[in-house]
Amino acid sequence: MRRAFVLVAFFLAVTILSGSALIALSPKEIYQNAANAVVLIMSSDFQDSKVMVGSGSLIAKDGSILTNRHVIYNSATGKIYSKIHIFFKPEQVTGDLKNDLKNHLMAEVSLSDENMDLAVLKVKLDTPRVFRNILQLGNPEKVTQGDPVVALGHPEQGGFWTLTAGIVSALLGDFGKINGKSMIQIDTNLNRGNSGGPLIDQRGYMVGVNAEIARKADDGLAITGINFAIRSDVVKKWLDAHNIHIPYGPEKTEAGPAPAGETVKGDASPAPVVPAALKPGSAGNTAKTGRSVPVEVFHQEKHPYKIDSVYKKFLEMEKSSDAAVDEMNKALEEQKKKEGQE
Repeated sequence: MRRAFVLVAFFLAVTILSGSALIALSPKEIYQNAANAVVLIMSSDFQDSKVMVGSGSLIAKDGSILTNRHVIYNSATGKIYSKIHIFFKPEQVTGDLKNDLKNHLMAEVSLSDENMDLAVLKVKLDTPRVFRNILQLGNPEKVTQGDPVVALGHPEQGGFWTLTAGIVSALLGDFGKINGKSMIQIDTNLNRGNSGGPLIDQRGYMVGVNAEIARKADDGLAITGINFAIRSDVVKKWLDAHNIHIPYGPEKTEAGPAPAGETVKGDASPAPVVPAALKPGSAGNTAKTGRSVPVEVFHQEKHPYKIDSVYKKFLEMEKSSDAAVDEMNKALEEQKKKEGQE
């Protein structure tokens, strides 16, 4: 109870900077503004009931989605999963799969990087569409130890579009001895299924991509409260290197711009150009603080997400929907034949 009170107090605190009152959003406000920009990702192969489940964030109005590479990569085959399903948040998450999984589109991989564990997906569309709910990147230089942060995602055995809150515990550089892979260590609860989802600060900006969890030491001792997100400056440099230019969001004062994720009228900004081919990338050296950490000591989310029954139910729903369309088309054809005979 005391921890929850302290977290709320952090979020409600107003920071005074250069005479201006900066917005400090509560976890509830962040969820209301950002949840519609967070997607559920289910990746699988044809004729395979196993599924990898993760999270992602809409970062551009053309339907570009940022996530972790391991969410869409099948380590057993050494290839990208052949089917990538994207689910958008319904108006109300109810726990009823027919409701929660009704907003569904397929996606393809535009860009991925094994070392950085990042990927950009592009929603497949028959007709052009503008996605107005997007998450803006925030400059992580504004984030330090003790700052409150929240995570949005789909944790194993939890609800879809789950919100968890915590604080920044440490800032780490060259994570896993990978040059330029700076991470934010957080005590915000993460579990399998949170991978690829956003870490959001009290400004409402995405300052990290939730990527890894530590659960067991080398001697088998349980580890708790040790989780990691890839810093947004690493993401930005990686995207910039591949001609995908996503600016940081501006500072927000009480009379400033709307919170990230809020529906924006019009389409003033052009969609970024995403290369069609997959290319390995490097974010360059962004590490300014922290220490090198051997990634081998951490339990990583590289195993199939254990919600096979959920995915099976979705496939049944999809098959049922296809059958209904086939019946309708069949009825229309028969009607046309009758009209032709008359």
